[in-house]
Amino acid sequence: MAIRVLAVLGLLFIALPAYSEFATAPYREQCRLSRRVTESDRKAIVDLAKRMGMSEPLRICDGGEMRPGGCKVVEVTSRVTVDGPKREWLSLIVEPDQQDCVSWVDLDEQVTRVASWRTNRDRLSKNETWRVDDGAWHVDVPLDEVPGIAFADLRATVHAIRRRQWINKQPKASAGVRALVSFRPDDIRYISRSFEGEFEVKTGDRKGVFLHFRVVGNAIELHYAGRWSWPDENRD
Repeated sequence: MAIRVLAVLGLLFIALPAYSEFATAPYREQCRLSRRVTESDRKAIVDLAKRMGMSEPLRICDGGEMRPGGCKVVEVTSRVTVDGPKREWLSLIVEPDQQDCVSWVDLDEQVTRVASWRTNRDRLSKNETWRVDDGAWHVDVPLDEVPGIAFADLRATVHAIRRRQWINKQPKASAGVRALVSFRPDDIRYISRSFEGEFEVKTGDRKGVFLHFRVVGNAIELHYAGRWSWPDENRD
């Protein structure tokens, strides 16, 4: 869930990067709200969230940008419930009810409006993560990114990756070897399983290093590493 891209009838919604660790999990420990939201706006947004089934709306943060038009939407998140390593919460995208905010919500007869805001039930998401910690450090891994894996196995894999307990299978002269110089385990923000026994790891919020691992028996092999960034970070 690092980047969400949805296209419907040529309309594009791009989820903005989080201020803190959105790449790790949709729940942001630091919340940024760049657009002006009045007290009446807040009441309308909270009312919408409750109507969509969110019993405890907790925060309103930046939710993304609708294109064309550049309409900024907000994301409402509920209180997080904790059950051992598992964390669950709801999130809802709410958009201004205005002409430049054109989206597939307009095509839905079930759209709900309160004051100058609107949403529908398709914008409500249930989020579930495993929290894997290692001392004071932790990473929240979305369950839908690691389907079918037991928490104990995930924890062992994450610990091995963070502690560099892997076999480097990259060619010695590859760009991946150079990218590894910038790898900082404490900066891991995102972990997913692409195929059974294969994991992708990313560091950083707006730019960093990505690594591709394979679990072979009891060993973890690093097969590729490189750098990634959001487009506006490529200048430096």
